[in-house]
Amino acid sequence: MYKNILCVLLSIAIIAGGISSFPAVALSWTLEEKTTMLNQLGLFFGTGNGYELDGQVTRAQAVTMVLRYVGVMTLEYNSAAAVFEDVPENHWADGNIGKAVKLNIAKGTSEKTFEPEEPVTAPEFVTFMLRAIGYSGVDLENCIELALECGVLAQDTLQPADAGFNRGDMVAVCWQTLDAKRVNGMSVWKFLGFFALDSYVFSDESVISDESIISDEFEFNLSLLKKIESSDDGKEKNFMFSPFSIKMAFMMAANGAEGETGDEILKAFGISDLNKYNETAQKTIEAAKENEEFKLNIANSIWFNSDYYKTPSTQFTDTYKQAISKYYYAEARETDNANAVKTINDWVSENTNEKIKNVISDPNFLAALINTIYFKADWTLQFKKESTVKADFTDKNKKIAQTDFMQQTAYFEYFENERMQMLNMPYRGSDISMYVFLPKKDAEITSSDLSFAIHSKDTQEVYVKMPKYKTEFSIILNNIMKELGVKKAFDSSCMDFRDVMFSGVPAGDSVYIDLVIHKSFIEVDEKGTEAAAATVISMVAESIAPDLKPEPKQFIADHPFVYVIRDNTSGEVLFMGQYAYVE
Repeated sequence: MYKNILCVLLSIAIIAGGISSFPAVALSWTLEEKTTMLNQLGLFFGTGNGYELDGQVTRAQAVTMVLRYVGVMTLEYNSAAAVFEDVPENHWADGNIGKAVKLNIAKGTSEKTFEPEEPVTAPEFVTFMLRAIGYSGVDLENCIELALECGVLAQDTLQPADAGFNRGDMVAVCWQTLDAKRVNGMSVWKFLGFFALDSYVFSDESVISDESIISDEFEFNLSLLKKIESSDDGKEKNFMFSPFSIKMAFMMAANGAEGETGDEILKAFGISDLNKYNETAQKTIEAAKENEEFKLNIANSIWFNSDYYKTPSTQFTDTYKQAISKYYYAEARETDNANAVKTINDWVSENTNEKIKNVISDPNFLAALINTIYFKADWTLQFKKESTVKADFTDKNKKIAQTDFMQQTAYFEYFENERMQMLNMPYRGSDISMYVFLPKKDAEITSSDLSFAIHSKDTQEVYVKMPKYKTEFSIILNNIMKELGVKKAFDSSCMDFRDVMFSGVPAGDSVYIDLVIHKSFIEVDEKGTEAAAATVISMVAESIAPDLKPEPKQFIADHPFVYVIRDNTSGEVLFMGQYAYVE
């Protein structure tokens, strides 16, 4: 196991709050410790054989590392194949090379060549890094002197001019650069946003195992997946759901709850601070609105049924409406029994490109809190339709059926160990990827497996063969959410919503969640992915009743697999599902 502190240091640093300069003690760490930290930050990845610090670095790998380091991997796609004759369109780093050239971080070895698979030299890598952090006029002649001056290099990181440049050298330069200064004098550490290094992180009092950290990322999502799989709605069928949509709908509910009810909701989703989540939700929705390269639409709304009490004094509180409007961009709407079903279904359909229809059928509710998410994007590396073939798929019951398989050989980020294979299939113009997790020999995949694979992947040439598929799914989540710890909110005696979310509820009446409906859609083909989901939380009120009711590498996906569509910037899992049967 890595040193307890090291495995989480910089991850904690981003969110903890604290000093704004790079800690001197970190400069004295061993190369392995520095490598581990860059890996935890998502900046440096290992291979199937570990970190391989003695391995060479190609020019394509070098520009990819520098782009990832300064956070410009999400810029628009710029193809290098249109400029350089030796960069094919399906090259794994085509877009990265194109971005680096457009941003003047890297240049070709000639007007028509980039030589992406040639080893990068130390001066070349240092030049790339200096340009990326804002220095102009840098070339192979002056880069070392400038790097020493601004701190990108230290005397002990210098190598003889004729020495090779390996992955360990790249780690050393990247780590030293955190202590460097940009042109404007700001430290690179501060520029990249690693402001918050609290001193307790370096003490022996902060003891957190690496396993606990890497499992948290997927713990709730995988628990939800397993419960859906074992439910009547999910048993022996393909299904897909949106952890993101479910979480956002419940966080809108949490904003209108107090006491034990609010605490249970936050705990179930692993959220310790609702205010911080609200701010994150706001930024996520804003980012989705601003993106023009692919379609990601997140919409929220809250609905009040005026026929439920038929008293004008009963409504959402102004405080609740303001919070939901500010952080979730949710409009508070009013409806009635005659129009509720059609109006809400039309709103959901409109915000999911007509992929989610008829989500509700009963107007008997006091309020409805709704989230929708719609996503459509092309693969960065598309499959050719003429390469799609019929082949056998072995389902969870060991039955064999034929279906259409897409196939191609290209460079992908990939991970493999004795338990599973993982493939990262990025979408063009975004920092969103589909990760496909393929178990070996019916191995049970854990949340630690998922997160470790994502943070340990490496680029390799991979022969990919996976099914085209389309899945539509619907489930009532009441019982599952209770099993995951949200109990009080479903209790008909719950009094924690009535005065925070509503005003004018008759004295003695409780307000509680009556129904949680989740519907989803996904279609995966040679071009890309289209996916949508909607979550509706229906709330009712009643007088307190005495009795309550109980409630290269071969990646051949020819057997059941789990997949997630993940925002690699925020770490949010937008969609998650399992393909286990030919339908």
